[in-house]
Amino acid sequence: IQEAGDFIKIINAMYNIDITEHTRRRDILEPRQIVQHILFRIAKMRLCELGRLFKQNHATIIHSIEQVDNLISVDKLFLTRYKVFKTIYTNQLVSHESVVSNS
Repeated sequence: IQEAGDFIKIINAMYNIDITEHTRRRDILEPRQIVQHILFRIAKMRLCELGRLFKQNHATIIHSIEQVDNLISVDKLFLTRYKVFKTIYTNQLVSHESVVSNS
């Protein structure tokens, strides 16, 4: 979960937003949904963990994941943004692992 928190901080800093903020503003909603999707599909976080992290119930998290699955398949611009987030997450994991292995 430490990696998830670090990932959220990176995205917040990059976009100058707080994706854990309870809002439906598109500039926050879309990055939040992408982060939730990556943490669920790639990091294999459980819905209850994501719910606690984002202060949302599991049904909202499921909806976000389904939205991203749909948008990835139909919207090329969205897919490009998704890939950027995924690369950031992967690079953050690699740098975190190198810090841990050097300790």
